[in-house]
Amino acid sequence: MPNITTTSTILKCEEILATFGIPDVIVSDHGTQFNSREFKDFLKRNGIQHKQGAPYHPATNGQAERFVQTLKTKLKAAKAVEANVKKALNTILLAYRRSIHPETNKSPAMLMLGIQIQTKLDLMTKSSQKNLPKPEKPKKQFSQEERVAVRDYLSTHKWQFGKVLESSGNLHYQVRLDDNRTWRRHADQMRRVGQDLGNRVEGEQHLQQQRGNEDSYEQQAETSIARSSDPTSSASEVHVSAPSSPEIRRSSRISKQPDIWQYQ
Repeated sequence: MPNITTTSTILKCEEILATFGIPDVIVSDHGTQFNSREFKDFLKRNGIQHKQGAPYHPATNGQAERFVQTLKTKLKAAKAVEANVKKALNTILLAYRRSIHPETNKSPAMLMLGIQIQTKLDLMTKSSQKNLPKPEKPKKQFSQEERVAVRDYLSTHKWQFGKVLESSGNLHYQVRLDDNRTWRRHADQMRRVGQDLGNRVEGEQHLQQQRGNEDSYEQQAETSIARSSDPTSSASEVHVSAPSSPEIRRSSRISKQPDIWQYQ
């Protein structure tokens, strides 16, 4: 920490509480930041009991003091300076948290996380790779050169068509579009060009055709109105054929009146 004021200490404690939860007891020395009213209010709000040893007696908090001594010894052995102290600290903590303690027969990482953390030494052995679960085979797969439709998020067209160039893992693919662009898409953003997508495309084409017929009818109506206002135009030219009305289909089922309960 760059400073150990009360405000900085409370912020660091809140960070630890957000990671590991609220403890029952906090043990500290008699630093001024721990004896301030602001820090006491912080402990009271979180229901934490505060224990402090006798002044000038660091052995009261022996576990923390012993770790500080171990850490300083390791930093001196690593010849750490201010330029590389962070890197040396991380290397020391990785080895320390993995080391098996003779009293518990477990490492600090196993006691805290429930698993043994890996180091570069594990990369030298293949035994740790035997028990790894095999990845599940994805439900949707595409082969190379297969014709597909991919989602388009940048234009008014919902789908773009192309061919699969190659797969990037189990779920991602490189697709060469018909306009020679190359897109990377997830399997969920891709469809095979078949019945499902064909129905959607045919539906969109039918809708566009219907809109085109309506626009054509409106243009004919406007043309006929313009000709009718012209005295030189004949009556035969004014006639506009209206679109045929759709056949109305009604149900042939005979409806019956519901029975009504009669109360005496």
